[in-house]
Amino acid sequence: MYPVSKVILVVGEQESSGERKARRIADEMVQELQTVWDVEIAEIDKKNVIRGASQLIRIIRAEKENMIFPWAGKGGILPNGLCMPMI
Repeated sequence: MYPVSKVILVVGEQESSGERKARRIADEMVQELQTVWDVEIAEIDKKNVIRGASQLIRIIRAEKENMIFPWAGKGGILPNGLCMPMI
């Protein structure tokens, strides 16, 4: 089992009554969960599966890079002076 330090709640980009309800619930969950974890809400395209999958992969890669190089930030400079590649 892996320790959890961050929770990412995923909702759809689309503006529908269902997505508005999902965002409202996600906002409530953030309030409850942020006392324990770093919580973020991410929006993805739920109608175009290929685009939505690509967005999820980008989120996962960004989190993975942040775990490996937490001091670098997004596209930042590593301690050895090299630039971190953007994904």
